[in-house]
Amino acid sequence: MVVHIKYRPTNFLEEAKFRCIRKNFGLSNLLARFRLELDSFVMSREINKLLDLILLWMNFGVAERYRSAIMTDKELKALVASLALSQKETDRQLKKTSREIKKISKELGSQIGGLGRKFGGFTEGMAFPSMKKILRERFHMETITPRVETSRNGHDMELDVLGYSNGEENRLVIVEVKSRLTQEGIEQMERTMTRFDDFFPEHADKRRFGIIAAVDISPEMEKQALQRGFYLARIQDELFTLNSPKSFRPRYFGVTQQRHDSQ
Repeated sequence: MVVHIKYRPTNFLEEAKFRCIRKNFGLSNLLARFRLELDSFVMSREINKLLDLILLWMNFGVAERYRSAIMTDKELKALVASLALSQKETDRQLKKTSREIKKISKELGSQIGGLGRKFGGFTEGMAFPSMKKILRERFHMETITPRVETSRNGHDMELDVLGYSNGEENRLVIVEVKSRLTQEGIEQMERTMTRFDDFFPEHADKRRFGIIAAVDISPEMEKQALQRGFYLARIQDELFTLNSPKSFRPRYFGVTQQRHDSQ
């Protein structure tokens, strides 16, 4: 079996040579006829030798070009084997690159997560002095504690700020601090308020309400938070201030589960 491969010239010079070679069979026949006709004349030995060389060169060029355009079974198998080996090496390199990308992505994710935690901690630290003042002066909280953590029945709860007062007030406030308020942040606040009694049964007799303090709050998130009955605090001049309309009524959880006028 012989496989024919179409020859494609790679540049102008190659194309010119190829065009000449394609015409060589006819041209060589013409020169041969011309030589026979010239034999009837008296010619020098040098001219005959020159014509012989021209014919030999032309026929050799045609034969060589034709030979280079043919691939045997053995050569084809060698080519296929070489391509298969190259593909195997390419696959190996791709797998190696994929592993490296996954490793880099994991490291980058860890770094981003670490930055997020650091920024979250920075936001909480920046918010606490302002929120402490608001809880003390606006809501008359007697005890104000940052970073409260507790565990019950294998489950954990963390509060950014917890404030409460006993006696006649007998109220409690939970503050969640966010760098950017999202839907998940609002849902998290809802879960915290609902499950609070399970983790802090000692405060189950207190009415409680929530405040969300955030650096970045979109209009949509602001609307949702207020509809849920949560106070909003925004940062202004490096201080957090309450940013709820006068018509806002906080939502109380716990004993009464009803709305009361804000103070």
